[in-house]
Amino acid sequence: MITEITIKDKTTLLACAYDTRGLNYALYELAERINAQSLPALYQPSQERPLLKRRGVVHFLSVEELKKGWNFSPTYWQGYFDLLIRKRFNSITLALEAPSFISTLLYLVDLPEHPEVQPPPFSSPSRQKNLEALQHFVELATEAGLDLYLGCWNYPGNTNLAEIYYGLNQENIESYLFLALKQLLFSCPELKGLEVKFTEGPLSADFCSNTIGRAISETGNNLTLKLDSAQTTPELFNLLEEMEIKIILINNCWGKQFGLPYLRTLPNYFPPATATNYQLYSATSLRWGDPDYVRQLLHALNASLISGLDLIPPGLDRSGQEWCVQDASPENYERHWFFYHLFGRLAYNLRTAGDVLVREFHRRFGEKGNALVELYQLISKVVPLFNIIHQHQEPTPEQYTGGLLDYYLRIPVSDPVFFATIPEYTRTVTAGVTTDKISPATIAASLRQLGEEISHQVATLRDDSPQRDGVFLQEWQETLAEAEHLANFAFYHSRKLEAAIELSFITETSDLTSLNKALNLLSSANRFWEKNIRSAEQIDETKTDYRLPAAAAQKRLLLLEDVKRVKALRDEYQLRGHFIIGFDFGGLPCLSAEDTQLTAVFPDFHIEQGFTAVDNRIVYDPEKGYGWLDPSALQVVSSPRARLLEEHFQFPAKNTSTAYENQLVADFVWSRKPATFRVDLNPGTYRLQLTLSDRSAEMRRHGPMKFVANETVLAEELIITAGQRVDLQHELTVEDGSLLVNFDCLPHQDWFISALSISPVGPLIAHTPLTAAVREEPLVISASVSGSHPLRQVILNFQTESEEGYHMLSMAPQTKNLYFATIPAPYLKESRYVKYYITAYDKQGHEAAMGSKQLPFTITMNTKDLTPSLFQFPPAVAPAEQDLTLKISPRPLEEVDKVILVYTGANEKEQQLTMERDPETEEYLGLIPGSFLHAEQLLRYRFIILFKDADVQLYPNPLQADPYFLVPLT
Repeated sequence: MITEITIKDKTTLLACAYDTRGLNYALYELAERINAQSLPALYQPSQERPLLKRRGVVHFLSVEELKKGWNFSPTYWQGYFDLLIRKRFNSITLALEAPSFISTLLYLVDLPEHPEVQPPPFSSPSRQKNLEALQHFVELATEAGLDLYLGCWNYPGNTNLAEIYYGLNQENIESYLFLALKQLLFSCPELKGLEVKFTEGPLSADFCSNTIGRAISETGNNLTLKLDSAQTTPELFNLLEEMEIKIILINNCWGKQFGLPYLRTLPNYFPPATATNYQLYSATSLRWGDPDYVRQLLHALNASLISGLDLIPPGLDRSGQEWCVQDASPENYERHWFFYHLFGRLAYNLRTAGDVLVREFHRRFGEKGNALVELYQLISKVVPLFNIIHQHQEPTPEQYTGGLLDYYLRIPVSDPVFFATIPEYTRTVTAGVTTDKISPATIAASLRQLGEEISHQVATLRDDSPQRDGVFLQEWQETLAEAEHLANFAFYHSRKLEAAIELSFITETSDLTSLNKALNLLSSANRFWEKNIRSAEQIDETKTDYRLPAAAAQKRLLLLEDVKRVKALRDEYQLRGHFIIGFDFGGLPCLSAEDTQLTAVFPDFHIEQGFTAVDNRIVYDPEKGYGWLDPSALQVVSSPRARLLEEHFQFPAKNTSTAYENQLVADFVWSRKPATFRVDLNPGTYRLQLTLSDRSAEMRRHGPMKFVANETVLAEELIITAGQRVDLQHELTVEDGSLLVNFDCLPHQDWFISALSISPVGPLIAHTPLTAAVREEPLVISASVSGSHPLRQVILNFQTESEEGYHMLSMAPQTKNLYFATIPAPYLKESRYVKYYITAYDKQGHEAAMGSKQLPFTITMNTKDLTPSLFQFPPAVAPAEQDLTLKISPRPLEEVDKVILVYTGANEKEQQLTMERDPETEEYLGLIPGSFLHAEQLLRYRFIILFKDADVQLYPNPLQADPYFLVPLT
């Protein structure tokens, strides 16, 4: 508390606190007020108490640093600890990180009780040096007023070692770990506790209690044990409770990502009264500072009864290299001072005044500091927004391209409850159904808006730099450079998301229009990445510490191959035209353990978009309608390992993978004996296209060979040279419902097949349906149309809801196979809906249609910039075991189609009910039965509002607030 008191006509400024640590906070607050040089602020009374009891950070000490001998820098760490205390943190965890925790012990302790354990060649003096450095670290942190935890990460969960460590085995591992931990705890008596994260299970409760639990018990039982809640079983919890060991459970709902500021899942308590911490990885290695983000996250933690926060700070190399180097300098943490300032001050007092949060900006940059605060808030929104749409483990996401577009569109989202994946979104659009999830198109629009706002702010501040010299002017310039990098990053991913959506539509619709859009958007995205490369090349690293964009130049090959791949796909579709079924012949790719991430996200990468895979094992099945009649003599050439992920481009000289291009010619099926492939088709006339090309790693000459389809010779004595591509096209009539393609060759020669596609002879239309448009703008409808014979006319048939007949508008050719028509904006001015279908005619009299008069496509016409409003007042508390009625008022009311209440209780299973509209109050009402509401639990609920224009609103919106309302039950 800081306040003025008057004693005998004398006014005195009083600073007092509950304990020494609190008094330090009060004195540091006074010092900051003095530095701000604002006399009125010096006497401003304040009274604060901690929102979260535990406010900590995590740092890593890698085994590589221990191998070299830990060159401990007291000056560096003393400065860092002082920063933490000034910002009101009260704990720090030093995590010993290695593939196995055992390997770090070998460089810290020497156990005469286990002479059979012979560590690597490493002298006892070096081991003693490491231990003394650790002791010094603990002492400095304790003297500064920080509670220190030793992080035992990658701790074995049982006696089954994945590999043998220098004499350790199942018989001596328990004893070794117990004695080693006991020695560490005795050597560092100021330790507050241990933080343990186990290697993957199965987790043995007895093994853990016999090592960790026993070591804590025999050293006084005064330490607190921090455990990952996802790894804590009731059995282990009960054992440690019986040993009277204090426990803090750690929750982390976003993994190693910096997600949006809400809890994806409520923590599991063992039991509910147990102390809990939330562990958060930082967003980026760039400067970060968004007060709104911190407030929202802390509010969610407090509402979920989480009483501690552990931050893994920005700029921290996961291996710990940045924080444990010999030439460590204060710049490593001082450049992120605002990050520490926001989390430390607000975690202590959520109501900390805005002028307190920004006064350091005024001291550094004068009156222009406010503008830099606004820029900080904008740039800090970019990476969390990107992380939500792409689940990844990149330590520096602002350098992450996401890989090639084919892989990019399949990456899972971080929260599948609220956010739709790209394939999920395109399936709902083409099916004409609504989704209650936020679409990737919405994220793309948000990223683009952020990029525009950041670019505008950077341009303004670059022309209006503060009159400062030295370090503050350098900080200003570096912040603008980082902001520009993040703006380009936002632009890049906004366009790449849109390109991925268009590429995904190819699978659903085969509309060549989408491929052209994807290529244009991808090329646009790459230009923004190139901007970051050029910026990096212009930075003088001797005058600035800002080096991050330099890594962007390593992605040039990826950008080039990404565009080249989409061009190859577009060329293939233009050459082949539309088809009703296509087959990609070849074998499964030969992959290694390094390709686990690729196969988890994109297991069918070797199959070309829109085609069905056929290898030498596919036997004809009447239910499938295709297959080999006798595959016994068939052989395959498999697709090579392809470059799709970012890591495939990191070491191109050592990487054996090839460029990801047209997958139809990357593999094939072949044989030296005759074989027949059957496809079931409706009677009619079809155009066949067979593709033959050997561009494998060991490409060679094939043939002479002979192909016959339903007794029609397609090719005879055909020879294909190495790398050559030949496409055979032929029209034939199927009368008995099956197509039989016979493959044969001369004795001692071979035949092969890469791809086969089948199309009707008449026109074939591919179109990606439109679901919504703006009535104030012209409506452009496009489609791709192809056929065996020249087209005579493509017609757009359309009408509004007030018309009985359809208008006919001739669609103009744009490029090969692409057609479009434009409905003028005045025609749409009063329309709520537009219905349409497309017809096409060739010069041979064949006709085709996409949609019809009876089943047209429907476009909902929206008013530009019309934003629905929603009103709801959540109860502060609710009585348990009693029915609870919730109300919401959506506007405009006449546009609302349906309101759904979604609620979740202790069982974590979402329940849904459709709310009823009250005609008197014009509110929507929903009743949650009392049997669902249990005492001392949290009720979690949200709303889904469906409007008549097919728009869906989530309330609360996860992009703007905590996506749930939380109500304690009493």
